[in-house]
Amino acid sequence: MPGARTPYRAAFEQSSNFTRPGMLIACAAFLSAATIIFTVTMLVPINNRTAKMNAARPYDGWLEDRARWDMLHRIRVQC
Repeated sequence: MPGARTPYRAAFEQSSNFTRPGMLIACAAFLSAATIIFTVTMLVPINNRTAKMNAARPYDGWLEDRARWDMLHRIRVQC
């Protein structure tokens, strides 16, 4: 019958708090903000120290800074 409604709904039509566009946008905004805060507080200070470094005479601990930056960058990218 044309216009008759069926009792079945597609999976994407099920009402759930997690599939509403507003919830997805809120989650995306939170993750974006968390990524920016993580970058500014953890990675940028290491970048600043490295940028000021004299290549002929690197500061003590620059290898540890490089390893720490690599680890933190991987965490940022994977999350």
